[in-house]
Amino acid sequence: EGGRGKWHTHSTLRSMRYVSTRGGAPPTALDDVVLNGFAPDGGLYVPETIPTVDPRVLASWCGLHFVDLAAEVLALFVDPDVVPPADLRRLLAASYAKFEHPDITPLVPLSRGEDKDSNGDDGEGGGGDPLREGTHPVYVLELFHGPTLSFKDVAM
Repeated sequence: EGGRGKWHTHSTLRSMRYVSTRGGAPPTALDDVVLNGFAPDGGLYVPETIPTVDPRVLASWCGLHFVDLAAEVLALFVDPDVVPPADLRRLLAASYAKFEHPDITPLVPLSRGEDKDSNGDDGEGGGGDPLREGTHPVYVLELFHGPTLSFKDVAM
């Protein structure tokens, strides 16, 4: 189980409002934001405040499947009286059901992070791997496994 309930109260969620990126619209509740799309001033709606998540809760989210993690994160911004948690998870599962990869957005290693020799070379005479930073591996998040093969499939 994730950290729901450990890091916010219902009063926090009930007061979650969304404001326009252009600053010309009053704070608005989620249900109106979803129905309106854009703010009346043409801006995008963003949360008025960003909730703080306890580090222990963040740690408890490690290893969650994409849909479960998305449900935990979105629960920070969605009043459960507007979208009950089970409905939120069902909507997320349906949204990502057509992705071709079981991890939705897999994190793929580009390098193993092996040590370079004393010259900064990878030992193969090529001057080193530009993707390698010391002994730390380098990863890329693949955002193209959705139905249109575009990063936009991941947007929420």
